[in-house]
Amino acid sequence: MIDSFLAYLEFCSKKYSEEYPAWRKWDADRGVNFWSEIPALAEQGKCELITEENENKLYMTNFFPDKLNEAYKDIEEFVDRPFPNEQSVKSLVPVEKIRYLNSDYDFSAFLSEGEHPPAQIVKIIFPDNFGSALVLAAMLPQQLLEMAIHKVRNYLTRSNNKEYAQHKLCLQIQGKETMIAEMLEDIVSRPWVLYKPIEEAADFTFHFWTHFCAFVRDDIRRKKEHISLDIAVFQSAFIIEAVSQHFRVFNQKKQEKEMAFRELESCLRRPPFLHSMGDILKFTGSKGGPLTNLYTNNELETWLKKKTTESKNDKLPELLVMQGFAKDDLCFLMKEKLLSFTFRLLTEGRFLVKGAVVRLWSKAFLKYEREPGMDSDSEFEKTLLKLAEKLCPALVRLLADPKLLLVYQEAEHEKDNIPPNARIFERGLLLPYSKLFQIQRHEILQEVKLVLPFWYYIPFIAALLRFFSKLFKKRKDSSSDEPANEQLVLDEKGDSAEIKTTAENLELLMVPPGHTLDTYLEELENRWGYRIEQETKKYLVNDIKFLVRDKMRRSLKVNRHFNPARENISQMAFDLILRNKALSSITDRDSLLLYIELYFVKFMRNVKSK
Repeated sequence: MIDSFLAYLEFCSKKYSEEYPAWRKWDADRGVNFWSEIPALAEQGKCELITEENENKLYMTNFFPDKLNEAYKDIEEFVDRPFPNEQSVKSLVPVEKIRYLNSDYDFSAFLSEGEHPPAQIVKIIFPDNFGSALVLAAMLPQQLLEMAIHKVRNYLTRSNNKEYAQHKLCLQIQGKETMIAEMLEDIVSRPWVLYKPIEEAADFTFHFWTHFCAFVRDDIRRKKEHISLDIAVFQSAFIIEAVSQHFRVFNQKKQEKEMAFRELESCLRRPPFLHSMGDILKFTGSKGGPLTNLYTNNELETWLKKKTTESKNDKLPELLVMQGFAKDDLCFLMKEKLLSFTFRLLTEGRFLVKGAVVRLWSKAFLKYEREPGMDSDSEFEKTLLKLAEKLCPALVRLLADPKLLLVYQEAEHEKDNIPPNARIFERGLLLPYSKLFQIQRHEILQEVKLVLPFWYYIPFIAALLRFFSKLFKKRKDSSSDEPANEQLVLDEKGDSAEIKTTAENLELLMVPPGHTLDTYLEELENRWGYRIEQETKKYLVNDIKFLVRDKMRRSLKVNRHFNPARENISQMAFDLILRNKALSSITDRDSLLLYIELYFVKFMRNVKSK
């Protein structure tokens, strides 16, 4: 109370003012001086003002922690006494300044909370009316546990019941007689070495202390009267068991967390290698549940930050932050998978870019014109770059990323030599796109010419035809990428009716309720193409349609009585995927296969006879 404290100041000032002049200021105007100085002391954390029932009280912040530190100063001196409480320290701590722990669950939960203010006062209330203990948070768990082990040691030596305890424990933990004897010997002769094994929570250590603490409590409970030593060892058994349980749970969760992060790392190494934060949050573990159940978002962020920033031997971190398929989307990619990911994009890009060049030059020939890239290597490189930027922008961005060059140089240094067909850079410079895509100008020219009549590409004849074409305007624009006619014309009326009927039956079988053929095709397209950029996906869809139409026409031409059964359609779709590098690299193979099968069905449904 403030009044009592002011009275105490008056007593001290009268007693010490002659010897210590600083006390004279408290001879008069004590209340004024007190209220003028107390706010600054409270702000510094040296004291607190507490109001209870319209009465002010002064709480000295360091008084009780200092008293408790003094009470726990010498372990050996108090081994046969219970742990300190209000009565033994002769101080009544304000209720609001104490954290009460009423059970072993409360105690373990408190230890699991993490950081606590060192001066926080904790009151452990022991079961079965075995008293309580005041302890500072800074003493938990090590200092308190070590004192508890010393009290147990005193119990075994003073009571001379080490052999009895060993006999009881050997009956409960069979096959571990030697280890039990060694542990009891350590308690008696080397108690200071026992904290570390409890903290590590090894199987034997945990089971030993669980059974030993139960044995001690039962032994104490059987006594009719309890002396100080009995109360001390009962309290110690409670503390040891609670701390042991805490470390057991903590280590199990730690191991589960470490395993979850190892599984997360394994998931990051799987195709398609480039993973967004949304993908990471959806990863599942080996047991089927989401990995996010095993760690918090903060722990995940900390792990990702560590993996993307820590490096060894001046090399790039294990995990790289890369630009995703969308322009502003940041994703994660394991460094060891960056080159594999690049080669995969190059393989897909080669198919798309080469097909686009063939179509572009075919259109030019059909118009009796020539593209600049047909006659010049430098113009050819410009054409490839322009098409790559349009069809596979993610690849172009990746090739321009400085991290790719650094990873490539690390691989060169480690492997001494990279095979020629796997080279991306030469002396720190990106190779030409013709070498990256393995596309040769003269080979594409030859490929285009093979499928066209000679008058389209012989310069003199082509010039004449272009002149007459413009003069009479007899040619139609042939710039469309995709044939407009998706119908199949058969000679026999009966054949077309049979194919049409089969297609309708397959549609009923393959299209789920609530969908039409077109809506289901659209859904499947979104499934297998959800990671592919829109422009690239558009070209892939057009190529798939062209391949399906061409495959069906050739099948019917070779085999007049072709049977369009489900298994035959499935085999044809599988062959198209297998023989096409871009399609075979798509991850969701099942959705793509079903998509192609249904497009076969759609094509057959539009069949007609002459």
